[in-house]
Amino acid sequence: MHTEKSKTSIEVPLLVDLLAEMDVDQLPSPYDHHRIRIFHSICRNPGITRKDLVLELQIRPGTVSKIVQQLAEDRLILEAPLTSQGSRGRPEIPLYPNWMRWVAVSVFCVSMELHAVLINGADQILAESACKVPSDADNSEVEILLTDLIKNVLASVQSGSEVLAVSLSIAGIVNSATKEWIFSARWPKLRHLSLRRMQEALGVDIVVKRQLDIQLEYAMLRDRRLRSGNTLLFHWGYGIGGAFSRNGIVVTSQTGTFCQIGHVSVYPESTKPCNCGRIGCLEADAALWALAPEMARTHGPAPQNELELVEFLSTHPVTTTAYFRKALKSVAYALSDLLAILVPDRVLMYGPFLQNGDVFASLTEEVKNLSPPFVAESTVFEAVTAMSWDAPGSTVAFFRNAYQSRLVSGAEQLRPLE
Repeated sequence: MHTEKSKTSIEVPLLVDLLAEMDVDQLPSPYDHHRIRIFHSICRNPGITRKDLVLELQIRPGTVSKIVQQLAEDRLILEAPLTSQGSRGRPEIPLYPNWMRWVAVSVFCVSMELHAVLINGADQILAESACKVPSDADNSEVEILLTDLIKNVLASVQSGSEVLAVSLSIAGIVNSATKEWIFSARWPKLRHLSLRRMQEALGVDIVVKRQLDIQLEYAMLRDRRLRSGNTLLFHWGYGIGGAFSRNGIVVTSQTGTFCQIGHVSVYPESTKPCNCGRIGCLEADAALWALAPEMARTHGPAPQNELELVEFLSTHPVTTTAYFRKALKSVAYALSDLLAILVPDRVLMYGPFLQNGDVFASLTEEVKNLSPPFVAESTVFEAVTAMSWDAPGSTVAFFRNAYQSRLVSGAEQLRPLE
């Protein structure tokens, strides 16, 4: 297990745009609208002054001063210390968003590892830790590893920062309502792991969701056009799976088993064992863990980490081999069946194999050839890079709700971002 710190951020966090998307007609008063506009402007223009806000937003100086004072008292913004007054008159104080007001922890799966990061509302990674989970780990061992992992990043929380929650972005089957990790083919001895005891021990709320569902939700937040129609997110990497949304809402089931395409059988005569315990699953034919022995035989040991595999595939012609072409055919059969059932308007394709342009082109062509005509003619395939979406995607709802609760009076009346 290790911990390291870095400073990766984006200039204008997605959170800022989400706050700006709030329906003005829903706001309890025009004053709340001014608060949102002023905070939004400070976030977009770090270092802006009160005078600048008056000129930019055309809000009365007295109103701007009062709202800025309130935002500072709520610790949503920071006033820069003055080093020199400069010209005569009252000095103009630069204003900055206080992204350290709240922080959250995101835990997610990367192949056979669990990663934890401490993140703030600006998508800045403040600390991170990772550990490898043995394939034969049971409930007790996974719970210990998870607890230690979360404690490791919580130790980096600075004074003055409040921890909103811990998000577990899980590969496999989960029950979000009961906070239960039901099953994962990567760790088949893990069964019905309740996370409530860990929540009590840590003293922080734990939210658990399926990893692919979180990534699709985040994709829709980033791209408004995905919030209409039917969207399928398809992942091909260490495992194989999907998530599906209709008009901006991710479709789920009470058992958490929706879109488990990696564990359907493509070839009934297959005798390959799957990590889930069945025989002949798609993952046993085409997932990274199943292809790794063949890849080692033809091109040397391949990384099991998906991010590292992207680089490996760019320098090793694995995708031209006969065994990989067969795996691609298997994936095409399964994906074409999924398209015929769900009939998505678009398919977001991601994962280390699909970041290869030739693989993406070959797979989409195969799927179109195998799909019914009405699907092939109407479905759009898009390659996306979603492997960095886990941390911001799983925590953005926490930050949106926290900032909204401070910026808007009666914010509990607004529909929360789930």
